[in-house]
Amino acid sequence: MLFKTPKFWQTNNFLSYILTPLSWIYIIVHKTNIAFQTPKKFNKKIICIGNITVGGSGKTPSAITLCELLKKMGLNSVFASKNYVGKNTEAKLINLTKDKASEVSDEPLLLAKTALSFTAKDRIEAISFACANSNENIIIVDDGLQNNRFLADIKILVIDSQIQFGNKKYLPAGPLRESISNINKVDFIFQIGRNKNSIKELSNFKEKIFILTPAYKIIKIPKKKYIAFSGIAYPNKFFNALKQLKIDVIREISFPDHYLYSDQDLKKLEVIAKENSALLITTEKDYVRIPNQKNIHTLIMTLKFDKEQDFIKILKKKLNTK
Repeated sequence: MLFKTPKFWQTNNFLSYILTPLSWIYIIVHKTNIAFQTPKKFNKKIICIGNITVGGSGKTPSAITLCELLKKMGLNSVFASKNYVGKNTEAKLINLTKDKASEVSDEPLLLAKTALSFTAKDRIEAISFACANSNENIIIVDDGLQNNRFLADIKILVIDSQIQFGNKKYLPAGPLRESISNINKVDFIFQIGRNKNSIKELSNFKEKIFILTPAYKIIKIPKKKYIAFSGIAYPNKFFNALKQLKIDVIREISFPDHYLYSDQDLKKLEVIAKENSALLITTEKDYVRIPNQKNIHTLIMTLKFDKEQDFIKILKKKLNTK
């Protein structure tokens, strides 16, 4: 089910209190599922990158950054991820020239621009398929920290420095997928961006924290007015980035997270742009969900380690490489 991230997830309010009893049910169901799951051990190194909140933390860009860093270390890796919203039901290797987001979801397509990307409706099936159909010895699993059905050699938690843990309530009263106390089970914490104030919940895990600084770029963008649109968990992050780049945005339009754009959606957006003598601009993640991509500018986000060599040193030890 697609939905816009509720604004009340960021504060303690009447709605979050009303929904708290449903959060108790979520906790019971989640813990029951984990209790009955038997972890599977794979014959390759499994690095799981995830979050403990619903969407918007930056785990997919983090997975891409990690893959690129591994390449610099002389280590090749592939991606495995769950096909959340696509119609395709079989495990498969992503083909960028043929596959569409409506079939395989957006994140596997984004990952495939950097390395081989395997996906399936079941995450364990995706990992198994990646192990069986690639020569690389490292599998990067995009999302899955709440899944106890596979053993990860390295677990990485991604936290956005601004969003953090929202109102610190469980679904659906808040964005939490599991307890904040479970931070102690991860090997690394990727903090996306800096915060003037330290994140209180991370105070006991400073040795695990590595800050990744976002950088944004737009290729060949004319100096004109723009209609910005996005269907990501926190579209304001995109809109704010455009402001930082001094892009003249005259209107911001939000869609649900992972929204699959139709031709009709694009026609409406094009009409709005034409009426305002403006151009369209969106995120790289939205772009792969747009049919018949044309005349749309894209904001590309990359991440850079503040202390890359320190991270490499620890990562080598955990991977048992020299």
